[in-house]
Amino acid sequence: MSVDYDLVVIGNTSAGRYAAETAAHLQARVALVEQVSNATADPPMGMEVLWPWILSQRVAQQDIRSSLEIAGVDVVAGAGQFCRRGRSASRSPLTFGVENRVLTARTYLIATGSRPMQSEISGLSQVPYWTADQLSTAKLAYHHDHQTLPRRWAILGSDPTGIELAQTLVQYGCEVYLVVGGVRILPSEDLTAVGWVQAQLEAEGVQILAQTRIQQVQAVAGEIKVSLNSQAPPDTTLGTASSLTVDALLLAMERQPNIESLGLEAVGVRWQQHGLRLNAKLQTTHPRIYACGDGMGGYQSEPVAHYEASIALRNALFWPLFTADYQGIPWTIRTHPPLARVGLSEAQARSRWGSEVRITQQSGSNTGFCKLIAHPRGEILGVYLVGATAAELITTVAMAIQQRLKVGAIAHLMAPPETLAALLSQTAREWQQQQLQQQPWLQDGLAGFFALRRTW
Repeated sequence: MSVDYDLVVIGNTSAGRYAAETAAHLQARVALVEQVSNATADPPMGMEVLWPWILSQRVAQQDIRSSLEIAGVDVVAGAGQFCRRGRSASRSPLTFGVENRVLTARTYLIATGSRPMQSEISGLSQVPYWTADQLSTAKLAYHHDHQTLPRRWAILGSDPTGIELAQTLVQYGCEVYLVVGGVRILPSEDLTAVGWVQAQLEAEGVQILAQTRIQQVQAVAGEIKVSLNSQAPPDTTLGTASSLTVDALLLAMERQPNIESLGLEAVGVRWQQHGLRLNAKLQTTHPRIYACGDGMGGYQSEPVAHYEASIALRNALFWPLFTADYQGIPWTIRTHPPLARVGLSEAQARSRWGSEVRITQQSGSNTGFCKLIAHPRGEILGVYLVGATAAELITTVAMAIQQRLKVGAIAHLMAPPETLAALLSQTAREWQQQQLQQQPWLQDGLAGFFALRRTW
């Protein structure tokens, strides 16, 4: 069957653009279906002051489109969906219709990203509010520079982007309430590492309301009245409140993939509210359709999305032989100081290896926090870092994991004193010392060896 393209990428996300440009550089014929970006959509009700900033971002989007076209990517604007003729999902003609065009390709890559889930808060449709997609640190800087930044904010949810924005807002002098449904922020991350971030947020003035949900919001005389339902115990270390009065509301809750309008059911692709069903090769339930990015579920993370795009791209353009291995892919939340991790969490490691897992952690008032998770054989399973240089240093650990280096390689790392790198090396040496203490036969052997050597 003759087709127009080797690959059609659906979605103008960062991962989608990366995949399309990489495929074009490999001399493949590729099209990218460009959809409307939330970042450059019309501003929310009451936030029209952002028009100049949004217009500048639309110009930037046009520049991105031009660079893709220069690279050889056929950029197609508009929404579209899959369609199929015939009975066999794997052999019948598979096309993607966009407006008045029908695109045919050997393979397709879904990179449409995700959006915040719709909230059922009473009165929400009657008040102006932001989502994490509509706001960014750049927009906040624009507001701050033009002295139009609302002074009091309520942020619902502990999505990493919401936490980053909460800290940025409080650093601009705003009053910020972070309303969290769970017992703490970032519940899937390491408790101690998150504790460092949370302590910094609270020290800077972010008021965290845990085990609390927003029941109702109401616009009154230019302000937003927020009614809360708190389940936090009286002795909680986090704040409690029954109501708030704020100037702006930001929703940073769970996300859902932008895939429901793609006509996936018609071509046999299975999906659910939180993401697509994929195999280790990043194939959907249709063998010619792949996916990458946060539309699959999970946090928004550009390094992870680009890694997935590279795996899916190799499988889609050549042969489906490559599988995704996330253990060496770093993730960072851009707070101050940043929290970075790579590999498995302690819970994930223990679920796989049980009591064999060895954990060591170190901290320094001037450097930060480091947690090392390793197998007794010395295999590095995971690392958490909190500190000013965590985002940069975690890539070194990621490379060590990818190259299958052992804990000893980090222990012998020569780093400047009073740095996070030195703390990482110190943590690795402490892990080695703990391993030695848990092997009395080795200690006895070493003691005997040196005793014998002293008599030579």
